[in-house]
Amino acid sequence: MDEMIKKIIQMDQEARKLTQAAAEQKITAERNIDAQREKIREEYINIASDKLKEYEEKHRKRVEEHFNAKCKDYDAAMNKLIKSDEQNHKKWVSEIISRSLA
Repeated sequence: MDEMIKKIIQMDQEARKLTQAAAEQKITAERNIDAQREKIREEYINIASDKLKEYEEKHRKRVEEHFNAKCKDYDAAMNKLIKSDEQNHKKWVSEIISRSLA
């Protein structure tokens, strides 16, 4: 009977050790999962940030090109108006005066 009690106690101690080891493995696995999750999150944020920078640069270049093209169009139209004014200024003033006095 004593032998049987000793064997039960021994089995209980082994079971407790296994349970403790399993609990420690669970805690370690959870920590590893948390660390891996954070690493994946950081990698994803870095990739997204890089893509955003790339998109921002492309978009900025397109906007600058569009702006420069509009500036050229504006300058051309302004120069055309100035040239037209220089050529027709006296004519237009005379026309306005003659219509006003008529």
